[in-house]
Amino acid sequence: MITNNEKGSHVARSKVTVEAHTRARIDLWEKLGNISAKTAERYRELLDNQIVPHIGSKRMQKLLVLDIETWQAALLTNGRKDGNGGLSAMTIRYAHRLLSML
Repeated sequence: MITNNEKGSHVARSKVTVEAHTRARIDLWEKLGNISAKTAERYRELLDNQIVPHIGSKRMQKLLVLDIETWQAALLTNGRKDGNGGLSAMTIRYAHRLLSML
């Protein structure tokens, strides 16, 4: 099946932010039973602490590879909520995995 995108058709503009889209997806996954309440809680923590402060206000349609790379670099150097240093590679990987699931 060919989608509108593959035909080169116009894609309507959307003002949905990374935060709004991610939060809605987590809520839906939990409601459908695709993830447990504990997993949803962890995803929301990653969203609130690692994603929103850096790229949460960015429109989904305007999110670039450079934005993701800059975000990851920021998490490495100054990603902790208290501002005292970077996050572990594992935490960054979890946050990136959540973002890539969208």
